[in-house]
Amino acid sequence: MPICKVCKEPIWNFLCLDCLGEDIAQWLPSAYASRFAAFHRSFTGHFISTNDAAFDSCLKCKSVREAEVCSFCYLNEFMSWAKAEPELATKLNQFVFSFERKGEFDGFFRNTRLQPVTDSLCSRESSGFCDACGEYSDELEAGDGGLLCPGCREHDA
Repeated sequence: MPICKVCKEPIWNFLCLDCLGEDIAQWLPSAYASRFAAFHRSFTGHFISTNDAAFDSCLKCKSVREAEVCSFCYLNEFMSWAKAEPELATKLNQFVFSFERKGEFDGFFRNTRLQPVTDSLCSRESSGFCDACGEYSDELEAGDGGLLCPGCREHDA
């Protein structure tokens, strides 16, 4: 069972990031197409294949892909990006809550404790599992092999 690299939960009913991005791009106003494409490239670029990568078949395109992120986390990232685009945020808020409930984006997703990856991976230090050795560290930093612990950064130097 693949595990989401963001929320660390099992990925059920896997949809690849490309299919999710294509679906969003289809209904997104054309004025946001290039900015969304840049967001999608930036987000997917944060996930570097590792030796322990889990692969699954995408329910939509049927191709076997690396299962990196669950649909919830991708949509959470998208909504975080959309909030930074005031006109788009207003349109999405009207669309989403016209059939769901009146409210704000922050209350829409059940797991708002997640910091957007596009923000969190830009920071100098982070805690989590080292992409090289798999050990937990409170001092992860971005390196050539992803987020690395101090020992693996020394080994690479």
